Amino acid sequence: MNRREKWILALAGLLVLFLLTIQGIGLWILGPFHQIIVDHATAAMLVETAAVLVWNFWWLSRVEQPGLQITGCAAGLAVFSWCHRILVPLAGTALYVGVLLLAGRNVRKGIFGKSSLLPTAERLGLDLILGCALWIVIVCLVSLTGHGGLWLWRTLAALLGAVCGLAELWARGRESSQIPDVPTGGPSGSCLLPENRKQALLAAFALTMVMVQIGRLNLSLDYDSLHYGLRSAYVLDNGRGIFEDLGMVNLVYTYPKGLEVLALPLNGTPTYGFVLSLSLLATVGVMLLAGHIAGRRAGKTRRFWAMAMLGAVPGVMNMAATAKSDNVTLLFQLLFFDFVCCALGAAGEKQEREQPWFLMGLCTYLMTLVLKPTAIVFSTIMAAVCLFCLAWCRRLRITIKGREKWTRLLFLPLLPAAAVAGLWYRTWKMTGVPVTSIFAGIFERLGFTVRLPYTFTGVIGNPASLSTGEKLTRLARRIWGMAVLPLGEDMDHVIIAWGTGLVTLLAFLWACWLAGFVRTGGMRGRRGFAAGKHAVPGAHGSAARPWASAQPFCEALLLPVLGLACIYSVYTLSQVDGNYFILFYTLLITGVSGIRQRHGRKTDLERNLSGLLAPLAAAGLFATCCTSWAGAVGFTPVSLIHPGWYDHREAIQERQAEAGISEIVSALTPRSRVVAFGEHPRVLDLPCSVQSYYDITGSGGNVYLVKKLDYFKWYLDISGTEYIFVEKGYGDRQSRAGEIIRYMIEDKSLTDLVYEDGNLLGRVHLGGPDSDGNPYDRQRIGREFAESFYQYMGK
Repeated sequence: MNRREKWILALAGLLVLFLLTIQGIGLWILGPFHQIIVDHATAAMLVETAAVLVWNFWWLSRVEQPGLQITGCAAGLAVFSWCHRILVPLAGTALYVGVLLLAGRNVRKGIFGKSSLLPTAERLGLDLILGCALWIVIVCLVSLTGHGGLWLWRTLAALLGAVCGLAELWARGRESSQIPDVPTGGPSGSCLLPENRKQALLAAFALTMVMVQIGRLNLSLDYDSLHYGLRSAYVLDNGRGIFEDLGMVNLVYTYPKGLEVLALPLNGTPTYGFVLSLSLLATVGVMLLAGHIAGRRAGKTRRFWAMAMLGAVPGVMNMAATAKSDNVTLLFQLLFFDFVCCALGAAGEKQEREQPWFLMGLCTYLMTLVLKPTAIVFSTIMAAVCLFCLAWCRRLRITIKGREKWTRLLFLPLLPAAAVAGLWYRTWKMTGVPVTSIFAGIFERLGFTVRLPYTFTGVIGNPASLSTGEKLTRLARRIWGMAVLPLGEDMDHVIIAWGTGLVTLLAFLWACWLAGFVRTGGMRGRRGFAAGKHAVPGAHGSAARPWASAQPFCEALLLPVLGLACIYSVYTLSQVDGNYFILFYTLLITGVSGIRQRHGRKTDLERNLSGLLAPLAAAGLFATCCTSWAGAVGFTPVSLIHPGWYDHREAIQERQAEAGISEIVSALTPRSRVVAFGEHPRVLDLPCSVQSYYDITGSGGNVYLVKKLDYFKWYLDISGTEYIFVEKGYGDRQSRAGEIIRYMIEDKSLTDLVYEDGNLLGRVHLGGPDSDGNPYDRQRIGREFAESFYQYMGK
C-alpha cells in the first residue's frame, strides 16, 4: 500500500471503531434495541435467521451441481415461507408479476420487431415497465366508463395473461425457423450462483436477509399501509373505477396511485399477504439489478457483494415488508440508471450500444412519476444529471437505422405517458391540480386552483417557524442522527429505515475514491473518455473498449447531486423519514462496488477494507431484525397446519368482536361512506369507504372544516357521507370531536342512532336548520367557508 492508501485504511478503521462503539452503547446497551434484543420473539427470530443462513451457505458452498444448489435453497425458502404462512401469497403475486412481464414482452416485441438484441436484465426490465404501464392504462380506460370492482380487475388480469400467453405461443411457433428472441448478454442462471466460498457466503447472506422480511411479512401492517395501501377496495376503487370521487379529504388519498392500481387484482382477499408480497418481490428485483450493475463492470464477486451490502441496509430491506411504494419506485429508478449505464457504454457489443437506451430510460422515468410523490424530485434530479452526462460525453443517441423501425420505436414512451396522464387526471379531477403534496403550490403558480375542501399548504411545515440558524442546527443534529446515532428528536422515522454505519463507511470510501478520481483527471470530460484513458482491461466485456469509462464520470456527478438533494430535504422538511434516501443508499453501494474495476486490480487496501465492512454488515443484520417500518417484533408465529396464508380478515373480525361493534359492522355495506371518530388507523378497519376524524383534522387534512359545525356539515354533504361512527370514549379524549357529535345529535342531523357496548353509529341527516336557525343551504355555507378559509390562509 502507498502512503495515501495507508491513510485511508487508518481513517476507515478509526471510523468503524467509533461507529461500533457509540452505536453499541447508544443503541444496544442503553438504547431502544436493548429491550427488543432480549425479547423472546426477537431471540427466536435470530435463532431462525442463523439457521437459515447456515442452510443457505451449506447448499451454496458445499454442493457443486447448480441444479442441486437451486433445489436446496428453494426447498428451504418454501418450507420457511409455509411455516410463516406466506407461501401462497408469494406464489400468487409472483404469478401476477409474470403476467405483467409477459404482457410487456408482447408489447416490446410488437415495437422492436421480431428480434430484440437486448441483454437479459435490461430486456426483463423493459418488459416490466411496459407491462405495468399497459395494466394502468387498461384500468384507467375501463374506469372512464364508470365500471370497476376487484372481481372485474381479477378477470381482466386473467384474460390479459391468457391472451398474452397464447400470443407468445403463436409467435414462437411462427419464429421457430427465424431469428429467436435471445438475449445478447446479462445475467444467466450460472451468473446468479456462486463459484467459491466467498461468493457463497455473500449470496447466502443476501438470501437470508430477504427471508427475514418474508418471515415478518404478515406482521408488518404499518401505519401507512393500514391508512391507504391495503384499503384500495374502499379508498381507490369502490366498485365504479378509480375516477369516482369518494369524498376523502386527506392528502394520502390524492397521491399518485400507480402501485395501488397495479395491486388491484391482489386486493380484497382474506389476507394482506398478496399486496405485501409485491413490495417484497420488488426488493428482490432491486438486489438482483444492483448486483447486475456491479457485476457487469467489476466481476462476479462484486455482484454478490453489492447484493449482500443492500441486504445489510435496513433502510432498503425494511421497506420490503410494507404496502408503500418505496421499493417499487426504487426498482424503476435503478432501471433508469441501468439504461443510462448502457447508453454510457456498459453494454459491450456494438449491437447493444445501438439500442434506444434513451427512449427506454424515458419510459422508466415516466413510470416513477405515478408511484410516489417524492419520486418527482429525485427521479427528475437523476434524469437531469444523467441527461447532461449523456450529452457531454456524446452518448445521447436517439436515432435508429431504418425509418420503419424508428417510427415503431416512437411508440415506446406512449404507454408510460398514457399511464402518467391517466393517474394525474385522477388527481386533477379530485383536487384541481395534477400532483399534490409539496408540488401543489407549483401548479397553482401555473394557473391551477386547488379545489376546496383540499389544502396542501402545511405539507412541509411552516417555513417561517424556524430561523435559518435554527434550521442549520436542526440539520446538523439530523445528519448526526442519520450517519451515526439515530436517537432523539426527529429520529423515530429514521431508525426504522436507517442506512446504519455501513452507509457512513461506504460514503467515506466513495469520497476518497472521488478525490482520487478528480485528482487523476477523471473529470476531464468527453475528450478523456473519447480517448479511452479510463478504460480498464479485463473488466466484464471491456477488453480494448473505452466505453465503460464514461460511467464513473456520471456517478461522480450524480451521487454528490443526490446527496445535496437529500441534505436539502433534511434541512427543509418538518419530518424526516429514513426511506427518503434509499435511492442514494443503493447508488452509493453500486458506485463503491465499481472501485476495484476502476483500479484494475485488487489492492491490499481492498483486502483490509473487507474486514472492516464485515462487522458493520453484521450490525446491519441485527439492526434489521430489531426494526421494521411497522414496529413489529419477531416473525409471524410458526404454524404447520393452515391454508397457506395468514387470515388478516379473521383477526380484524376478532378485534371488532372484542371492541363490541359486530352489530354496527353488519349494518354497513362496502359502498357505505363513513367518518369514524376513533383511534387512527385502527378505526379504519371498518369494511367500507371510511375515513377517520384524524384524516380530516390531522396531517394532510383540513382542520378548518371543524372550525364551525356548519362547515363540518357542509363537508359531510359534499363528500356524500352517510354515517358517523364514534368509538367508545373517543369524544372524551378529543373534546372538539365530542362537541361535534353532541351538537349533531341535538339538532337531529345525526339520527337512527345505534349503540353497541359504548360505540355509536348514526345516520347523517342534513335537512334541519343551521347554527343560526336558518334552513340548511349548501351553496351559501360553501361560499361562507371559502371566504373564511381563504381569509384565514391569507389569500
